[in-house]
Amino acid sequence: MATTAAATQLPIVAVIGSAGTGPGNTITKPQWELAFAIGASIAELGCHLLTGGGPGIMVAASEGFCSISPRRGVSIGVIPAGRSPRNYPNNWVEVPIFTHLHGENPRGHESRNHINIRSARVLIALAGGRGTRAELDLAIEHNTTCNRPVVYACLQDGDDIEGRRRGQLEAVGVVCFETAREVSDALAAWCDRPETSFTR
Repeated sequence: MATTAAATQLPIVAVIGSAGTGPGNTITKPQWELAFAIGASIAELGCHLLTGGGPGIMVAASEGFCSISPRRGVSIGVIPAGRSPRNYPNNWVEVPIFTHLHGENPRGHESRNHINIRSARVLIALAGGRGTRAELDLAIEHNTTCNRPVVYACLQDGDDIEGRRRGQLEAVGVVCFETAREVSDALAAWCDRPETSFTR
């Protein structure tokens, strides 16, 4: 991992998606593998990873990120209040940020989603439900007002974000992909831009 001074200059890439909990909400093996591969590519590109620090897509992306060694970045988890320590933070979160925010309304002021969106330079949305949809909508709104973060989605056939599929997301300005390789290529191109840095 990077020294403290070097690490502060690394961009933060957020991955959001289903926690995979609740009836009918378990993530599939292809969804897990996609999140794992995207997490690994974020590490390989020398960025920090930010997730909600919990199960499902979050743990898959974090495990993929931590599978790369050596690497420059760290796995960050923004943890909501009142969650079971069995799942939050997951075992692959290296820097847990514990908040007082319960987040019953994922778009409300008591949601840690606002921290995730404002901290990330790039956000990658994977398959998910109400919480993922709220976080994605906040990112789109934030992007139109502040021109940050860059918003990507990666959805395989049949995947959606609370009913929104690729075409609907593209209609509101989200750049959509189907594979981890496409995401990695887009991130690499973004990282290569001269203006890309942590500085806002």
